Amino acid sequence: DAGAATTELARALAPSFHGVVVTASLPVAAELAGRPSVTVVLSGGRVRAGDLACAGARAWSFFEDTYVDVAFLGASGLDAIAGYTDPILDDANLRRTMLAHAGYSYLLAEPSALGTVAAHRIAGLAQLSGVVSASAPPVELTTALREAGAGLVLPS
Repeated sequence: DAGAATTELARALAPSFHGVVVTASLPVAAELAGRPSVTVVLSGGRVRAGDLACAGARAWSFFEDTYVDVAFLGASGLDAIAGYTDPILDDANLRRTMLAHAGYSYLLAEPSALGTVAAHRIAGLAQLSGVVSASAPPVELTTALREAGAGLVLPS
């Protein structure tokens, strides 16, 4: 996925990491492209100003034909009832496809996303493997994640 959280995740990957990283993010691709043990595959599509994410039909088509072991996705909204949501319809559709084609899926949720509902639903909480956040979600969301079987990873 694209966004500040996924770029930070790319920076945090151990130097010993080796594998294939598939992304729609130019910053993530640039961060990892110099590592000899990492193969970076960029989705292509229209590059959006601001977050430098590949978007549009070409990006969606790429992810429609791509399956991954683990997906790390950014979150604009995560709510106990509404689930995983996004304010941009194209991003919601792209993330829904990424989520459906991943063996495991983890949301990298900024504290501002926790308890927030955005306009477009991506998935219910039961479709998530886990949520990673810098702060604890509201009690209702923590309870709903536990009931849905989604893990919660917080800093120690």
